[in-house]
This record gives sequence, structure tokens and C-alpha cells, in this order.
Amino acid sequence: MLKHINKFISPELMKLMMEMGHGDELTITDGNFPALTYSNKIIHCEGLTISDVLEAIIYYFPLDYRYEQPVKMMVCPTEICDGAIVLNKYSEILIKSLNEKQTIEFLDRQEFYDRAKKSIVTVVTSDQARFANIIIRKGIIC
Repeated sequence: MLKHINKFISPELMKLMMEMGHGDELTITDGNFPALTYSNKIIHCEGLTISDVLEAIIYYFPLDYRYEQPVKMMVCPTEICDGAIVLNKYSEILIKSLNEKQTIEFLDRQEFYDRAKKSIVTVVTSDQARFANIIIRKGIIC
């Protein structure tokens, strides 16, 4: 055990985040995401939500400030109310950790899947919120 490491981050996930370089992406998904189809490497975080994992990861994970929108989500159909709730929660987490507002880019479903497939790792949670998946792009330490 080490001190100050969030209990939601497994040794495997920490190692992968440390090995990632600038421009590499990490995807965090809900329990319904087709991870076997659209992932290179999968880490399961059973019992956690995407918000739990995002909050744990973003403390250690520098976002790519040179990239206009280093945070991406899937477009949520207007008839599904989860989208606004999820967006507000993620924005809150990002502002709290980064001390600045992040503009989130929205991708249609297939674009998101294609982008997720290029991620270094997909962290699959037990989250049941629909269209809650998120991709974050790693930057550098300034």
C-alpha cells in the first residue's frame, strides 16, 4: 500500500496512466458499454460510477491543454434526461480538480465508439446512467 492513492484506482490502472503519453486517451464507461467490441485494454471498476472514477483519476491525470477539447462525451438524445445531469456532474468534478471550466466535445454514438477503440484503456464501471461515457486526453505536466 501507498499513502494518498485513491482506493478507486487499482495498481494496474495507475501503471497504465503513468505509461500513457501526451495525446493518449482513456475512456471511462457505464456498465452497458460494449467494451469487448470497442476496447483495447479493459479494467473493471465494479460497484463504482463514472463520476467516482473520473474524480479519482483526474487528480493524477493532466488534461491536454494544447488540444481544444480534451474531454469527450457521447451525444445524449433529448428524450433521455440523464444527459444534462451527467454533464453537470462531470463539469463540477473537472472544475473542482482543474480550477477551470472545461469545454466538453460531444460525439455521435459511432464516432464515440470509434474514438474509444483507439483509447489506451477503457475503465468499465457499474454506472447505469445512459450516455454517460467519457473520454479524456492526457496532456503534460507544466
